[in-house]
Amino acid sequence: DVENVVVENNVISSSHHGVYAKNALNVVLTGNTVNSVSFYGMAVYDSSHCLIEDNDVMGSNCGVFLTNAHDCEVRDNGLSGNSNSGLRVESSNTILVMNNTCDNDAMSGISLSNSDCISVVDNTCVGSRRGMWLWSSDLNLVEGNVINSSTECGILVDTSHQNRFANNTVLFSDDYGFYLTYAEGNVLEGNNISDHSSYYAVYIVRGTGNMLLNNTFLRDVDGIRMFRTSANVVEGNVFIENAWGIEIDTADWNLISNNSFIGGFTGIRAICSDTQQSKGCNNNTISGNLFRGGSNYGVQFTTDRGPSKNNTIEYNTFLEYFFGAVALMSWDDDNLIVSNAFIDNFPIEPAQCSDSSFSHWNDSDSGNYWNDHTTPDLNEDGIVDDGYIMMGGNIDHYPLVSPLWIETPADLQEFGTSAVVSGVLVNHHL
Repeated sequence: DVENVVVENNVISSSHHGVYAKNALNVVLTGNTVNSVSFYGMAVYDSSHCLIEDNDVMGSNCGVFLTNAHDCEVRDNGLSGNSNSGLRVESSNTILVMNNTCDNDAMSGISLSNSDCISVVDNTCVGSRRGMWLWSSDLNLVEGNVINSSTECGILVDTSHQNRFANNTVLFSDDYGFYLTYAEGNVLEGNNISDHSSYYAVYIVRGTGNMLLNNTFLRDVDGIRMFRTSANVVEGNVFIENAWGIEIDTADWNLISNNSFIGGFTGIRAICSDTQQSKGCNNNTISGNLFRGGSNYGVQFTTDRGPSKNNTIEYNTFLEYFFGAVALMSWDDDNLIVSNAFIDNFPIEPAQCSDSSFSHWNDSDSGNYWNDHTTPDLNEDGIVDDGYIMMGGNIDHYPLVSPLWIETPADLQEFGTSAVVSGVLVNHHL
């Protein structure tokens, strides 16, 4: 048992542990260099109110290890070349991990295990298998970190819930930027998750209720892939030059709203890769997104092992997709595609979309805006008199004259202007 001790400016090498503290209170470890010890560079057990600051630990099994600790700080340390983790926090709470540099630690730069209410802020992790790893850890904050060139995954979130990942930069991971498995209620907000050229920037597997808000995805193979997961919210993100912006795979009840998909191949793709399943993706909502300039489709359902049903595609804008804006397969029935704007998607002849299913392209009084089909409107009610026929034969029976959703039809004799006087924009991007 130790209390009020400072261990400062020592050089320690070739021992079992570098510094080992148990049942410690108000202990400070600062300015030390620990090199080539066989187990822990610095270990703090069953302790509280300890500060580990401005140390260099290299070539150990684990650079800094805290277990059953609380109200401690680990900051401004250099942790490099450790054979397991740079920093590991186990069965602890209320720890601040700040401004540390973890360089080429083999298994993970920073890992949390069975630990809650940990703040991991402004650290840099480079070249580990996993930049950060959370296992069975809840209510933690991971913010402002830079994670680069992980050989497997930038941040792995395994069976961990209600964590917040904000304003992190995760680049050039060999496989995944974020990997969430059996994870629920986590928030990813304001992160830059880019340049993942092998797999997915964010991969969510079998979790529910996660939120991805206002993140940037640039030059990833897949921006986000959701597999056998439900009730997630993907909102306000920007996808630029990704092969697939979002891929939903046997996933239900997700909300994808107010995102921008710029360039790349396909904006959103729905698939079923699970050979044990006989269904596609159901009851998802795709609303208020901007799709612009992709080389394939804006939204494409390719669930060939089973139908995708009861999905809603509404209030989106589709601009200049090379093969078409939306493509549904013949058995993708009972989907609703309404109040969207379709502008200059190819092939504009014979139609901007493809659908041979029994999905619905209009509700009881209005459909979608098609810039290649805006007349005639002889009764001046804002609805084109002739339906819009898709490739595959489905029909929008109430195509809109304008990219406004009619609330009050105009009286052209009185106003002398447009068929629409009062309305709501189909989509805020227009």
